[in-house]
Amino acid sequence: MTPSWTGTCQSRWATPVSITALLAAVLMVVAGDRWAALGPAFAALLIAPFRHVTVTIDRDTLRVDFAGPYWRPVVLRRSDIRRSSAIDAGALRYGGWGYRGSLKIFHRLAVILRRGSAIRLELADGGWFIVTVDEAEAGVDVLQTRASS
Repeated sequence: MTPSWTGTCQSRWATPVSITALLAAVLMVVAGDRWAALGPAFAALLIAPFRHVTVTIDRDTLRVDFAGPYWRPVVLRRSDIRRSSAIDAGALRYGGWGYRGSLKIFHRLAVILRRGSAIRLELADGGWFIVTVDEAEAGVDVLQTRASS
């Protein structure tokens, strides 16, 4: 199925932080402390998926794909979305940068890669989902157009 709308968000912090952590791990291995290198290497792997996200809205779903192939996408069916809006999101309000929360456990999830434009969804189960994305208003327009048709 071809997407109705695709938006992206690039993180300013994830790439330099994950590269720095990876370099620290390499330096620790070179210095002979392989066990100490595990921490920074693990941090680099956890941070890397948040370099970039792609939000795709089609007829039936909203899907958020992450930069790394090992991080599962977030997929929401249209029937699970009660209301959508474009907001100005900041990291402090939602617990920091990155992947904050869980739709399955807490019924709330924020994917915050930078401050600014974001899509906020109120879900049918009473929870919410937020993702920072460029031109969030256009994505919300597509969601609201589909909801009314």
